[in-house]
Formats: sequence, structure tokens, C-alpha cells
Amino acid sequence: SAPNGQISDIARWDDKKELEDEE
Repeated sequence: SAPNGQISDIARWDDKKELEDEE
């Protein structure tokens, strides 16, 4: 559960970073 949650957090962070980079 811990590792799984971290992966999801990273995926969401990467998504947010990409969105910011696009803007």
C-alpha cells in the first residue's frame, strides 16, 4: 500500500509538472 501510494503520488506530480510545463 505504501509503495503503491507513492507511485500514484509521483504519477500525479509528473502530470501536474507536465501541465505546468505546457503552460
